[in-house]
Amino acid sequence: MKKKVVILIHGLCRSPYSFLMMKKFLEKHGYTVVLFSYNSIKYSIYKLADKFTEFLYYTSDKFKLPLNIVSHSMGGILTRIALGNIDNKNSISIGRIVMLAPPNNGAKAADKFLQYLPPSRILRPLKDLRTTSDSPIHQVYIPSNYEIGIIAGSLDAKVSVSESHLPTEKEHLIVNSAHTFIMNSTTVKKAVLTFLNTGTFKV
Repeated sequence: MKKKVVILIHGLCRSPYSFLMMKKFLEKHGYTVVLFSYNSIKYSIYKLADKFTEFLYYTSDKFKLPLNIVSHSMGGILTRIALGNIDNKNSISIGRIVMLAPPNNGAKAADKFLQYLPPSRILRPLKDLRTTSDSPIHQVYIPSNYEIGIIAGSLDAKVSVSESHLPTEKEHLIVNSAHTFIMNSTTVKKAVLTFLNTGTFKV
């Protein structure tokens, strides 16, 4: 049986440990799982995405297989930027992508938070995730040549369902979940596996 590789990329203020349950679940179902770790609070989304791009090249060279990606929250934005970097060179094979609660259109929660905290002092990426017209989020690359599934939480107070949409998404699924631990939901884990295997959330 041919190996299947999936990279898990966490979100703002999280770590690879947030994906441990997802990692074990996907490994149980035949995937080789690679966790990407990064300092999510000190740098802009573009600087962080450059690191992720380098990681994708390294992992692609290591496994010589298509790389599937599962992201959480801001990890989805870094994924979009990295895909833009890759598409400019067309040198890595990317499989399917599942984004969990991604702020694809910015997040009003970021707007609200930054009213009280200068972005230069802490949580630097929040400045890039604002919904305002001058926010960098509106300039982020929109990938069009990939099968992308998005899962949003109906109870999410950080990234709303409407903020999670991407114009080029293949499918969009809403689950009964909040933001922080959406990846630990049994429903979400099964949906991620189904999409990675078949390109659809439908069983």
